[in-house]
Amino acid sequence: MFQPRPARPKSSLVAAVLITVCGLLFGAPVQAQSNGHTYDIDTLGIPKFVNTVYIDLAKITKLSRFRSNAGHDYSDSTQFGISGYKGGPGNRIEACASMKHYFMAPDATVKIYAPVSGKITRMFDEAIGGTQVQIEPDDFPAFSFAIFHVALNQPFAVGDHLEAGQHIGNHTGSQTWSDIAVFVRTPRGNHLISYFETLTDEAFEAFRARGVESREQLIYSREYRLANPVFSCLGRPTPQEPELVSLTGGAVTQTIAVSGLAPSAIMNVGSSATIVATASSGLPVTITSRQPKVCSVAGTTVTWRRPGHCVISMTQEGDAGTFAAPPLEYTMPVLPAGVLEFVRRPRLGGIHPSFIDTTESYLIFHNESPLAGTVTVSLFNGDTGATVARWTSPALPARSSRQFQINDLEDAATAPFVKPRVWGVRIEPESTINGYMQHILFDRASVAITNASSCSGGLTANPAVLPYVYSAVFEDFPSTILFNNPTAFADFSGASPSAADTGAPLGTYYPAGLNNAAPASMSSVSQAYAAIQARLNYPAGAETTRVSVRGNATRLGGVYLQHILESRRGGVLSDMNTACAINGYAQNTIPSPLYTAS
Repeated sequence: MFQPRPARPKSSLVAAVLITVCGLLFGAPVQAQSNGHTYDIDTLGIPKFVNTVYIDLAKITKLSRFRSNAGHDYSDSTQFGISGYKGGPGNRIEACASMKHYFMAPDATVKIYAPVSGKITRMFDEAIGGTQVQIEPDDFPAFSFAIFHVALNQPFAVGDHLEAGQHIGNHTGSQTWSDIAVFVRTPRGNHLISYFETLTDEAFEAFRARGVESREQLIYSREYRLANPVFSCLGRPTPQEPELVSLTGGAVTQTIAVSGLAPSAIMNVGSSATIVATASSGLPVTITSRQPKVCSVAGTTVTWRRPGHCVISMTQEGDAGTFAAPPLEYTMPVLPAGVLEFVRRPRLGGIHPSFIDTTESYLIFHNESPLAGTVTVSLFNGDTGATVARWTSPALPARSSRQFQINDLEDAATAPFVKPRVWGVRIEPESTINGYMQHILFDRASVAITNASSCSGGLTANPAVLPYVYSAVFEDFPSTILFNNPTAFADFSGASPSAADTGAPLGTYYPAGLNNAAPASMSSVSQAYAAIQARLNYPAGAETTRVSVRGNATRLGGVYLQHILESRRGGVLSDMNTACAINGYAQNTIPSPLYTAS
C-alpha cells in the first residue's frame, strides 16, 4: 500500500535551500567535484595542502625548475603514455621535459620526510641507489607523491600509513640528486604537477628564506616549454646548462688536513706512525685502512704489517649543517724491514725513438695521489742499457693525467747521443706521486692508436681509473667504456670522469642494464663515452678534450671499467687498460677468478 512521505521539518527545508543556493553562487565544495579517484584541477585549481618540506634544506644548494632540462625526460608522455593529461593548445599530452624537481646536492646525511599523511602505494629499488617511495595523501587521494633515492630507515611495506613530517630515511648518497614528483588523476588524464604548486604559503616560506622569490621562479609554463624544447625524447639533453635555481645560505663546506704522514711515503714492515687528521669544521675524522692485512689502523695509529700496497682513507661525513669533506687517500708502498728502496723500479720498454717516421711514441702519467707531484724518469738505450737522459715531468695535479711525446725526454739529454732502435724508461725514486704510466703508440700509416705498454715483470696493473679517455671531440677515435661485473651478484657501479690535465671533476654517470636493472653477475654493459659526456652535459673546452674516468664500485672487488679505443679510419680496436704502477706495486681491481669482457 502506498504510504505518503512524511513532511520534512521546515528547518531542514531551509538548510537544503541554503546549501543549494550557496552551491550555485560560490561553487560546490571540493568533495562535490572530486570523487576521490580523480580531481578536476581545471575547475578547482591545484590545492595548496602540503605543509611539510620533504627534505632537509640545509644541504641543498640548487633546485631544478619544473619542466626543465635537468636529468632526463620525465613527462606526462613518458610516464602515462596515451592516458596522460590532454590540455592546452592542440590538446597535446606534455612531452620532452623534466616534470619533477631535483634537489642538489645532498649527501647520505640528508634526512627525507613524508610530505603528507597517507599510505604507501608503491615502492621499488632504483638502479642508481635507494628506494623510490610513492605516497597517496589521505585528504586528496587523487594525488600521489614520488620520492626518489631514499635509504629507508625501517622496512616499510606497501599499505603502511605515514604521518606528514615522519622521518622515513636519508637520501642514498652524493652519487645522485634527490628528486620529487607529484601527479594527479584528473578527469582528462594523469598529469604531473609541480611539488611547489601543492605547498602552503607557510611551507613555501622555507624556500623564500633561501632566496627563492616566488613559486613561478621554479616553474616553466607549458607554453614556454613547447616554444623552447629541451629533450630529444630519447633521453639526451640539448647542449645547454641545466635550468637551475641557486639557493642562498645553507650548509658549510669543510676540508681535511693531515700531519704525521706523507701522502707518498715509503714505509717498512714493523714501523708505525700517528696520523693527526683534522676537519676544518671541527667534526671528527674517520681513519681507515683499505688493505688491513698490509697496514692496520687503531685509532690514529697506523702499523705496517707486511709488504704490499697500503691505502689509508680519511673521511668526514658532515652533519645537518655541514657538507661531507672531500675524502683523502694516502697511497704508499710497504717494503720489508730494512729495505730502503725498491729492489727493482718500474720500467717501460719498447718505446720508439723520434727519428722513426712511421710511428710516434707517447707516455701518459696518471697521478693517483691526493696532492700534486712530479714523476722523474731515466731514458736508457734499449739495446745497450746505457742511461742517456734524466727527465722530471711538470707538476701533475691530483687525480690528473698528462701525455708527453718521447721527444720531451730526448730533449733532456745534456750530451750528444745516437738514437737507438728502441728506448726504455725507468721510474726513479725522486718521483713524488703514486699512480700509473702507459706507452701509447700512434701509427701514421694505419692511423691507429695502440696501447703498447710493456712493463717490467709483475708490474702490469688494471687500474680503477682509465687515464686518457677521448671525448666526443675526437670523432675519428671514439672511446667506449665497459662496465664489467665479475661478481656473483647483480651489482651497480658508476664512472666519474675528470678533466685529464687538471683533475677537475665532471660529474658521475651510472649505466643501467636490461630493464634499467643493475648489471647481472658475469655481465657487461657498454656505453660510448660521447653518450656519457652528453648525459653529464658538461661544458666542452680545451681542458676536457680528454678525461680520466674513475670507477666507483658499490662493493669491494665489484664492477670494474674497461676502455676500448677505436680508430675509425684505421679500422682498429685497442684495449687501453694495460698500465704500469709508478710506485712499483701492482694494483688490480679484478678479483679471482679472472674475468674479461669486450
